[in-house]
Amino acid sequence: MVSRYHKSRPQAEERPTQDTAIDEEGKDVSVNDMTELEKELNAALMHTRSRKTQLMMERVSSLREQLQVASAVNQYCSRPPQKLRALPLFKD
Repeated sequence: MVSRYHKSRPQAEERPTQDTAIDEEGKDVSVNDMTELEKELNAALMHTRSRKTQLMMERVSSLREQLQVASAVNQYCSRPPQKLRALPLFKD
């Protein structure tokens, strides 16, 4: 979804020189409004990055656990057939 504040940038000669700008609907947008919007966007971006990092760390943890299980299974399966017993990872 494209924000009403970010459609296209006006050329330098089209930009207002006052403390307000005009959005695509012809409404005045003050510097304070734009500053507030920038703060909201930064907060949303920080939240998104934080969540992405959390999800990646959870995935890394899950992959480490899978690697440990696979390593144990591989070690177990490399034993000679006469020494194989029930897989210790799946005992009750």
